[in-house]
Amino acid sequence: MTFVFPILLGGLVLAGIPILLHLILRQKPKTLQFPAFRFLVQKHRSNLRKLQLRHLLLLALRMLLLAALCLALARPRLFHESFNLNSERPIATILIFDTSPTMDYRMTDKLSRLEEAKARGKELVKALPDGSRVLVLDTADTVVSDRGDWLINKALAVQRIDGLKIKPANATVARAVEQALRVFQTATRSAEDEGLRSLPRLLCVFSDRTTASWPSGKQTALAELTDPLPATLEGVQQVRSAAAPLLDLLKDLRTKLPPPAGKDYPEQALVESVQTLRDRAAGVQRGELQTDDGLRGLIVQTRRQARALRDTLVELGALGEQRDAATEEYRTKTLSALHGLLRHIAGVQALWIDVGVEQPVDVALVQLEFPPQADGRAQHLFGATDKFIVRVLAQALGKEVSTAVQCQVGKETMTRQVDLKVGERPTIPFEIDLAKLDLGVGAHTLTVKLANKDALESNNQLFAAFQIRQPKRVLILADAKSASADRFAYAFECVGYVSEIKTRAELAGLEWDKYQAAYLFGLAAPGPELWQAAAAYVQKGGGLGIVPGGAEMKPEAYHQPAANELLPGKWQTVVKHDPKKPGVTWNLDAKDIDQHSVLKPFRAWRDNLNIDFIAKPRWAHAYWKFEPDKKATVLVTYRDKGDPPALVERLPGGSGKVLVFTTPLDDREPRWNNYLESETSFYLTLAFLTAKHLTGDDHEANLNFQSGVDEPRVTLPLAPRFETYTLRGLEMSLFESINADPQVNELRFKDVSLPGNYAVEGHAAPGQAGTPVARFSVNLQAQEADLTRTPAAAVEAVFGDGAVIPTERGVDLRELLKSQWNEPLELFPYLMVLLLFVLALENLLANKFYRRQD
Repeated sequence: MTFVFPILLGGLVLAGIPILLHLILRQKPKTLQFPAFRFLVQKHRSNLRKLQLRHLLLLALRMLLLAALCLALARPRLFHESFNLNSERPIATILIFDTSPTMDYRMTDKLSRLEEAKARGKELVKALPDGSRVLVLDTADTVVSDRGDWLINKALAVQRIDGLKIKPANATVARAVEQALRVFQTATRSAEDEGLRSLPRLLCVFSDRTTASWPSGKQTALAELTDPLPATLEGVQQVRSAAAPLLDLLKDLRTKLPPPAGKDYPEQALVESVQTLRDRAAGVQRGELQTDDGLRGLIVQTRRQARALRDTLVELGALGEQRDAATEEYRTKTLSALHGLLRHIAGVQALWIDVGVEQPVDVALVQLEFPPQADGRAQHLFGATDKFIVRVLAQALGKEVSTAVQCQVGKETMTRQVDLKVGERPTIPFEIDLAKLDLGVGAHTLTVKLANKDALESNNQLFAAFQIRQPKRVLILADAKSASADRFAYAFECVGYVSEIKTRAELAGLEWDKYQAAYLFGLAAPGPELWQAAAAYVQKGGGLGIVPGGAEMKPEAYHQPAANELLPGKWQTVVKHDPKKPGVTWNLDAKDIDQHSVLKPFRAWRDNLNIDFIAKPRWAHAYWKFEPDKKATVLVTYRDKGDPPALVERLPGGSGKVLVFTTPLDDREPRWNNYLESETSFYLTLAFLTAKHLTGDDHEANLNFQSGVDEPRVTLPLAPRFETYTLRGLEMSLFESINADPQVNELRFKDVSLPGNYAVEGHAAPGQAGTPVARFSVNLQAQEADLTRTPAAAVEAVFGDGAVIPTERGVDLRELLKSQWNEPLELFPYLMVLLLFVLALENLLANKFYRRQD
């Protein structure tokens, strides 16, 4: 119990005035002369006893009257350990609901964890005092204003809770807690709403406490967000009574429990802070907690010191050292006292209503894996006759399970019977034989699912998309057909591409969109119409390679306005070296040589003399000096004066790209280089790496996305292109049509987060049947399939000791919230009622006892 005006307790000495008056003014029996004296003695004794009783009763009433008056004026407050939902004082409450897929776990009564959380949340809202402010947050909310959409109407808050649903694209509870603390900070600084600033603050989380909901490493960040929040007056005043036990415990801390090696206790600083805060608490007023910077700084300092000491003591307990019972009891008592201090001076009271199941039983398909490529990325692109293994990770939780797992590809369904043991994640392989399936070129999907349903259906299936490739087409545009052009085209055929040579005379009817890459091969003087066609091709996402000619090439033809929009710089002059001496080679020792896909393999090759063109470096006796502009990227330079570029790239926009060589790739005489000599594979390697880059094969399109992590996107083929596209989902439900920009070769789907396989269809005109152009899949994040519980201690390290409250249906929420809120009971009105009652009773009895008898 504390008093607002303790100095007035000195008035209790006035309770002795009735005793003094009683002793001075007490009546003495009169002496009467009466003959029958012996009969009056007995009457005298009886009257004397009655008179003494009356005096004592009035004395007690008058003493009680004065004591009640002094106590009432001193404003006593009684603290109790229950959440006073029925008090008249409103509170500011933020309710956070976990809407992640694991909250769809259903018990035997078919009630999901989210439905349980919603029921509990509505109970709490309805029990809040009138005038309370309520803010309902969903963990799936990506953007929440720091001002908060506070609700005063309880019915609106209940309506908001009723509208909550499971959402696959979800975030952690920790992120929502961060947002809630920022909203509280804004509320405490609000100049527009004075009432909101001074309200006690409650943060209540409704979650199943899975590992995905509360990741580790958030303790420090969340603590820093709570520090700016001012403490409540009631909590600070409680420090006066709570300080003494803690200070007594801290006196013997180093003696009874030495600090762990390499660490020290901040107990002395904490003692000084607690003592100062205890002294300040006696006369602190409510407004000072927000306006007195010194007091607020003292509270923040005390919080941090108490947390530091608490964490060290918790760490000592986790070390597992053997201690005697008395020492361990001392550590437990000290921790309890620290938790109590932190609760008293907390800026927000935080609770975690645990609606999860302590021992969940579940079978989950956690992850689906395609075979890895050399660089570690999953392979999604296959040949029509390839075989590959899809591996599925599964886990059982709660008990061992024997179940069947099915994989459906096209019209074929494969089944595997597996025995799952608790704590293990076995791999279930499925061989996909594309030749046997005869799926055809293009994108395809597969689905893996459990044969039997269980309590959580969202983790019972996985989806995947893959693509059967067809050879990419490469265009070679030359001034005329020649042996050099044939040899260049043949190099692409050797490395798996389909190449075709076209001359400038065929430019008018040329269908650029049929090709995934195009090379301008030794063109002497390309005209404006060619540059315009090339620019349109690149804008749609095509890859353009420019191979220069020799001295016959006219640089001014490459400096036209349309060409300047594509080229990464300008041609200057020809640089020649003595053909009788060694030429210049590529500088493969540059630090950034592995930053580009064309040059990345050379990083691993450059010291390997078993590679023919490393053992016998290729050189150039002549090359064009090329001046890159600001938008250019030089991929590799020659070992020559001034580090002249050998390969230069520009990305004009979208996914299109332009790659410029600076020396011819033909067998002209005199030779400009020895790249074509058959004693090495350099010429084929150069053709393969550049074509792979320009066609996009080095950046294999991702067809599989995670809900809430990736934004699904598909790359549209260069041809055919459609005006509109639609997206069809797992159940072939039609999504809204998408108007595609003809200059962009990619579609993004921001709002697609439901797990499943999807198909993108193009429509030449409204109402016409769609043509499939792409497919992709969306899956839950692996952690969202895991019902493993995070320890309650990890949550309580931030929320406070005992903040995690398990709940079961049918239990009164107010009973569960006991010992979580310290709301003072104001005794002033009760003492005033008592004062009036005693005064009335004293007047009544005094009039009756001393009424003159006629």
